[in-house]
Amino acid sequence: MCEVDGSKKLCVTLRGIQIPAMNGLFPYPLLSKQQLIDRMNHLAASRSPFLFIIDYKAEHGYLIKEEELDPDYIQFQFEGTKKGCGL
Repeated sequence: MCEVDGSKKLCVTLRGIQIPAMNGLFPYPLLSKQQLIDRMNHLAASRSPFLFIIDYKAEHGYLIKEEELDPDYIQFQFEGTKKGCGL
């Protein structure tokens, strides 16, 4: 546990630094491999843009439709252009 903004939070320690754990804070559900495949196929078939994030073993991940991207949680940068959400 560590203190963040005056309240106790579940934290992980990385190289001696305590960081609030994503569990319970990230607003998107963690999906299994089969759930990711099924949702990707469905969204691709409907030509709906989405972002996916997978772990290095490709066992779990997140799949977020473009209109559900929240700039408080998802930000990315391509070729010098920083985006809070959307493409």
